[in-house]
Amino acid sequence: MHLPKFTVYFLLVLDMILFVSCIENTKSEEKNLARDHVSLNALTGKSIQKQINYIKNNEGKTSDSIALFYPGLLEGYYEQHEFAPFWSNMGKWQPLISALSGYFDKAIEDGLFKEDYHFRVINRLKDSLDSDSLKRQDPVLWAMADIYCTDAFIHILYDLKFGRLQPDSQYMFSWPVMSTL
Repeated sequence: MHLPKFTVYFLLVLDMILFVSCIENTKSEEKNLARDHVSLNALTGKSIQKQINYIKNNEGKTSDSIALFYPGLLEGYYEQHEFAPFWSNMGKWQPLISALSGYFDKAIEDGLFKEDYHFRVINRLKDSLDSDSLKRQDPVLWAMADIYCTDAFIHILYDLKFGRLQPDSQYMFSWPVMSTL
């Protein structure tokens, strides 16, 4: 039996469309959205644990390929607290996130640049979670926001305590000329 070329092409395209739609259905099934706020916390904790394991196995980089400053401290903190989210609870931000966001605006007064502390990523995730009710049910987004906020917070504390300049960039302050100024 000989089919016209048009029919063969039509069947081929139809098969490809069906194949692609099956792949997209499996992707949407993998997305595990929370049904209520209680399950959101549990799923966020599991997502934090998965992300921490991913970070540990990928040289301190998240699944977004963003390098974290203190992956070892993050791992220890979250393990100690059983991977519970710190910056959110049951789909709502904790009040401390307002303090962190407010500090980003005033960081320059302490000689710190907000861009050095995942500011853009945190801001994007926060805006996304605040404005989109469907994303607000996504434990992976809450987990990533929590991890970035915690890493930024640790980095800010470190820089406030020890300074943000590397020792080799401070060499000019030991010059005898500088002591006369």
